[in-house]
Amino acid sequence: MEGWDLENYKRRQLSDFLIAKYSSAFKKPIDPRNFQGTLSIKKCTARGNLIMMKTSCAFYDNNEGWAEGDVTIAILNGETQKTIDRQQNTVLT
Repeated sequence: MEGWDLENYKRRQLSDFLIAKYSSAFKKPIDPRNFQGTLSIKKCTARGNLIMMKTSCAFYDNNEGWAEGDVTIAILNGETQKTIDRQQNTVLT
């Protein structure tokens, strides 16, 4: 993913990104008119033409609304095999 630019990401976002696992918990209702969120990449590994990315996310508003979750994303990466080979066993924290 090192060589990806925003245009490359947008082009591949729907066709190559798969949600492999998703879990969430809504602690308190969130005001949809005014909320923010965070996304953290916990671990990223590559094997062959597949990148697995484990992430966590949280959403909150100004009125104590809160939700959090974990998402594992599988990214098909057939186009840039050289990048994958060079980055195998990379872990992001």
